[in-house]
Amino acid sequence: PPHPTSSIPYCSIPGAMADGPAKLAGAKITKTKSSARSSISPTQSAMLMAAIMVTVSVVARSDLEIPSITGPPASTKSFRTFEDFYPFYFGEHQDPTCRLLHVIGTSIVSVSLLLSQSYEPALLPSMATAAMLGYVLSALLQGLEHGLFEFSSVLLCFLSVHKLLGGRIVSVLAVLVIGYGFAWIGHFFFERNTPATFLYPTFSLFGDYQMMFNIYMGIEPLDPSRTKNN
Repeated sequence: PPHPTSSIPYCSIPGAMADGPAKLAGAKITKTKSSARSSISPTQSAMLMAAIMVTVSVVARSDLEIPSITGPPASTKSFRTFEDFYPFYFGEHQDPTCRLLHVIGTSIVSVSLLLSQSYEPALLPSMATAAMLGYVLSALLQGLEHGLFEFSSVLLCFLSVHKLLGGRIVSVLAVLVIGYGFAWIGHFFFERNTPATFLYPTFSLFGDYQMMFNIYMGIEPLDPSRTKNN
C-alpha cells in the first residue's frame, strides 16, 4: 500500500515512467524526419554540380552525336542542335513585353537556385541533372512529332532526383510555376503564339537562359524591332 505521507498517487508512477520512452521515441522520429529533408549538404551539392559540369564539358568537346531511336527527324522538328534552334527561338520571341517577362521569370529562378544552396542544396543539382537528361532525350526522340514525352521525362527526373537528395517537392513546383508562368503569359497574351516548349522542351529552356544572357550583355535588344528600324 502507498505510504500515508506520500502526496503522489500510487497509480500515477507507472504512467509517468511510460511517458519517458514515448517522448524519446517521438524525438527520434522528428530528428529522423528532419535529417531526411537535408540529406545533401551544400558542400555535397557543390561537388555534384562540379561533376555534372565536367561531364557536360567532356561530352560537348567530344563532338558525340547521339542517334535517334525514334527514326528520322519528324516533319515538325527540323533542328538537331541548339545552335540551329536558337535563331528559330529568337524569331518566336519578338514582342518586347514577352521577352521582358521571360527575362524576369528566368532571373528570379536563377537567383533562387543560387540562394537555394543555403536552404535547399538539392535544388540546383536536381535541375542540372534533369537538363542533362533533356539534352540526351532531345536527340533520342527526334522522330516524335511533339515534345510531350521529353518534357514529362525531364519533369519526372527533376522531381525524383530532388526527392532522392532530400529536397522538398514544393521547391520544384515553385521553380516551375515562376519559370513557365512568366514565359507562358508572355506567349499567350503578348506574343500570341505557341511556346516552343511543346516541341523542344530542353532547347526552349536553354533558349530562355541564352536570351537572358544576351539581353543583359547587350548582345540582343529587349525590343528587336528597334534594330530592324535602324
